[in-house]
Amino acid sequence: TVPAGIIVYNADGRAVFANPEAGRILGVSRVSLLGRLFNDPQWRFTDLDGTSFTDADHCFSVVMQTERSTYGIDQVVELPDRARVILSVNATPLHTKEGGEIVAVIKSFIDVTQTREAQKALAQSEYRYRTLTEAAADPIYIVDSSDTLKYVNKAGANLIKKEQADLIGRPVSEIFRQQTAKMFHVHRLEAMEAGKPMSFEESFKSDGKEIWMETKIVPMRESDGRIDSIVGISRDVTSRKRKK
Repeated sequence: TVPAGIIVYNADGRAVFANPEAGRILGVSRVSLLGRLFNDPQWRFTDLDGTSFTDADHCFSVVMQTERSTYGIDQVVELPDRARVILSVNATPLHTKEGGEIVAVIKSFIDVTQTREAQKALAQSEYRYRTLTEAAADPIYIVDSSDTLKYVNKAGANLIKKEQADLIGRPVSEIFRQQTAKMFHVHRLEAMEAGKPMSFEESFKSDGKEIWMETKIVPMRESDGRIDSIVGISRDVTSRKRKK
């Protein structure tokens, strides 16, 4: 049993062989696949963004044109009366002899619908998260277990009058004075070791002015439960401190 669908097209682009898995993935009988063209007009072929494939976009055409194999091409197939299916496709030419003409193209594919839709949902979730954090008035940032800044929102960069791109990827010790960086390191370790949120207040200087921040740091867990970074949310409480 082959876990991938396989269809063999002759040089004219008609299917001359299909295994049972090809029919199962596409939701049709294996026999009904035989004789179909690679660009069957009854089916709609698109990329992940919904742009229709031209004949030249199909793996069959690419292989016939280049005489080379193609790998990992995502192709969406919309069949009549059936939900669309997303395929990851490989295609390989079959020659009469080494260096000879192509007599067939072997197309193999697997159903990656669930994987691609999960990836899309994750990307959308990350986009919404980033939109929210970028719109926040309070600094929000992520620091990993080596005290490297992995992310900072615009408010955080503006607070210390730096560009986000100039901060991300740098150690905290290069961004703040030694005492502030050391205190943050201690609090990060405590939060990661305890596995729970922690709050603290700390001051630092920006343009010669002392700024007090109230910070909450929350450990971030990986899918395996391991904690390898924290997300921090800070609020400028300088005015409150001065009133006291």
